[in-house]
Amino acid sequence: MTALATLLGRAQQTTTRVCSELRNAQLVWANFEAIYGIEGAPRDQFAERVYSLGLGNTLHSLRIALVRDTLMSLFRVTDPPNTDRLTFCRLSRLLGDEALRENRKEAARNWIASSYPELREKDALTCASSMQAITDAVPPLWNKSAPPVDSRLFDLRTKLGPLRKGSLAHALDKSDGNVAIGEIRSFNR
Repeated sequence: MTALATLLGRAQQTTTRVCSELRNAQLVWANFEAIYGIEGAPRDQFAERVYSLGLGNTLHSLRIALVRDTLMSLFRVTDPPNTDRLTFCRLSRLLGDEALRENRKEAARNWIASSYPELREKDALTCASSMQAITDAVPPLWNKSAPPVDSRLFDLRTKLGPLRKGSLAHALDKSDGNVAIGEIRSFNR
């Protein structure tokens, strides 16, 4: 097996894992927004009915669980590179290989057999843009001295890192669950 084939296999494995984890985060967050609305405030009529049934604590626990599950998925896909898990960091490192990037752009040109040359180039540019978005959002190391070009994920990790290291459920409970709701929503879109 060639070195490029090995890189492609690792990239495919990592991409599959990251996509699965991100789909999970988006599904859990969709449940959060279905219950609490787009702006995070409980839907009045729904909340009134839940509270009238004496299920206020259950609703609050559900809110904490949904936020926690979303955060844990985001943290799993952004673990530091030294752990060598199947995360964005690993994918970003793999995308540092120019041969791999060129291979993916060429594959994008050929996604649709016999397509027009303009469309083939557009597919290659879209692929290149997607790879660049990953490398722009994921720094070589997660520390304050090296923020990436697109700092949304970096800022979210920095803000929520202490919560992950502590007891996430208790930390969310103490803050009434409003820790970085807007930032989570923005990143999940």
